[in-house]
Amino acid sequence: ICYNFNMYLAAFLIIINLFKLFVARNFPLIGDEAYYWLWGQHLDLSYVDHPPMIAYVNFVLTSLFGQSELAIRLGAISIVSLVSWIIYLTGKELYDRRSGLLAAVIFSLLPAFFGGGMFLVPQTLLFLFWSWSFYLIVRIIKSGGGASWYLLGISAGLGLLSDYVMA
Repeated sequence: ICYNFNMYLAAFLIIINLFKLFVARNFPLIGDEAYYWLWGQHLDLSYVDHPPMIAYVNFVLTSLFGQSELAIRLGAISIVSLVSWIIYLTGKELYDRRSGLLAAVIFSLLPAFFGGGMFLVPQTLLFLFWSWSFYLIVRIIKSGGGASWYLLGISAGLGLLSDYVMA
């Protein structure tokens, strides 16, 4: 049964992300995405209205997949999928696998993340590092810490480089 929950979640995420990719390829970059894509062409240590992580991610995505809207959208969709997986792990850690699966599915179907999760903006990265940090805090409380403290520091630091709201 444990294996089935992981398979159900993986199948669900694959199907939902294929749908998102199909839809996303028909939309041009929104204004903010284009603005952050431009940052990725001119890397710096900080920008006027946000920390630099979004520019670094855009730089990596366009370096790997070329200068296209689909490259940026692929990054956004992948990040939201990682957040879904982290939500599953957190639910499993706090309750059980079924609860984790239900939480991940509900999260994936929320309009802000189902539709809005196709757009790569700093908050997309914030959600990734915030959810990872929350998961690590749960692990630290349940197990006493260890290496999770170091990972929490990395996650919180990357979150601060994504959006100042992480503080």
